[in-house]
Amino acid sequence: MLLRMTTHMHFRIALFFAGFFGGFALFVLYKTLGVSSPIDPLLFFASMFGGGFLLQMIFSRIFPAPCPMCGAAAFPTLTKPMLYACHGCGRKFDGGMAYAFEAMAPKPSNSLWRKKLPDSTMMWIMLVFGIVVLGGALVFAADSVRLLVKGVTTEARVVKVSVYPLRTRMDYRAIIAYKAGDSELTLDRSWSVDVGHSCLSPCYYEGERLKVRYLPAEPTKANVYSVFDLFLGPTLFILIGAMCTLVGSVALWRARRPRLEL
Repeated sequence: MLLRMTTHMHFRIALFFAGFFGGFALFVLYKTLGVSSPIDPLLFFASMFGGGFLLQMIFSRIFPAPCPMCGAAAFPTLTKPMLYACHGCGRKFDGGMAYAFEAMAPKPSNSLWRKKLPDSTMMWIMLVFGIVVLGGALVFAADSVRLLVKGVTTEARVVKVSVYPLRTRMDYRAIIAYKAGDSELTLDRSWSVDVGHSCLSPCYYEGERLKVRYLPAEPTKANVYSVFDLFLGPTLFILIGAMCTLVGSVALWRARRPRLEL
């Protein structure tokens, strides 16, 4: 299935941002699991830009654009994403220029008055992406809500803090021990501090006394009893999802309003 160049580029731009924010959300989820690695800065940028790049490139392989010279399927190249290569005639062309020529081409009209209806492809993608992220946020927040409603609070203590110095920052890993009934369990938490900067919450020191909330039926389902630890991840997902849903829905509503021009 070939898509018009304007539609194809709109999909690619929208999917880039969807993959970008999706990669960021995955990185936040990865960090909330208490995992720390020296390559975290690389993972941070790779997850966002890699997600944006891969998502729109996969889409382009499934739904190619037409070659302006012969009409065969054309795909963006991996090394230069704006450069398209035709699988029919073998020629390459600039996708941006093809988009501009198609966008500026006069549209045929049978009436003196016509409705101005902009392409809503990106708006729909933004709306669907926002709804999906909001759904994920609700699922992500379910554990925190269960801990608040059905959980039990117990005393905890930071038994060990390990420090991993790097060139531009310090990585920390804390082991938090808590008692659930007759069992002694632990939580693993990690954070980073740039050289010359102060630590922002949550940061722990060895011997610190804390509160931990856990589920009696599943004692390993636990978290530090604080707003930051319980709701940081879900809040980020909700903000991203709400923003995309709001922008997409408002843009679609405005686009659906018939506007007449002479």
